Amino acid sequence: FENRILSLEQKIVSLKESNSDFKASKEQQSNEFKSEISRLLNDKDLREKDNSKQQGEIAILQLKLTEYISQQLQGEEDFRQLVEMKEKEKETNVQMEQLKDSLSDLKIEMKNLLNEKVSLETEFDTFKKKSLKRNEE
Repeated sequence: FENRILSLEQKIVSLKESNSDFKASKEQQSNEFKSEISRLLNDKDLREKDNSKQQGEIAILQLKLTEYISQQLQGEEDFRQLVEMKEKEKETNVQMEQLKDSLSDLKIEMKNLLNEKVSLETEFDTFKKKSLKRNEE
């Protein structure tokens, strides 16, 4: 009977030790679990901060891209206007050349008309002289 009691006492001690070990193991697992949860929450916070930072950087890059595109479009518009101005300048130069040619033609025509006038005046003077001579005779 005493052996049985001793055996039961040893089992109780063994169970208590086993229970203590189990509690310590569970406590350690609980601490590890809490530590892992804390690490994951910290990682999550860091990722959220990173995401916020990246979103800010993305917004800045989008603004810069929009500004660049706007500048490119303005540059293209300026270039288009410059090309139009050059084309108008060419047209104006062509018109100026045509006007110069027309002016030259008019000058030639005026000289011809002046020569014709002088010729007609000379002819008229000659006719008048002849007519006067005839009248005198």
